[in-house]
Amino acid sequence: DGGAAVDGQVLDMFLLSTGVHTIHVTSVDNLGNGSELTWTFEMQATSQSLIANIDRGYVTRQIRSRETYLLMRYRITMAAVAHKMNDHETEWKRLRLLIDEVKRARGKTITVSYADKIIGWAQETIDARR
Repeated sequence: DGGAAVDGQVLDMFLLSTGVHTIHVTSVDNLGNGSELTWTFEMQATSQSLIANIDRGYVTRQIRSRETYLLMRYRITMAAVAHKMNDHETEWKRLRLLIDEVKRARGKTITVSYADKIIGWAQETIDARR
């Protein structure tokens, strides 16, 4: 997202928003021979990826309440179970419940910026209907 990286640096996809991203690589060897390569990829949220995101949000203290974390973890786990059972209507209903819970906790037990990310990820999953 406009930042530079160095050779061997790990790119943390957790920090990227959903949507299309481009990686542009430029390299030069010791003799001055250079090359360039560009990759484009799309980040998509899923119920399963939201589980990991909620876990990480709790570990990094963006979700500051264990009670809030456990309720969110339960809601997203149940959404992922519904997805695996191809019961997408139930999955989306559970994601909407997650969104409502995050909105209530936003700025209280979840940082505002992280709450907005979770809401965006969950809403994208609903909107994509996958």
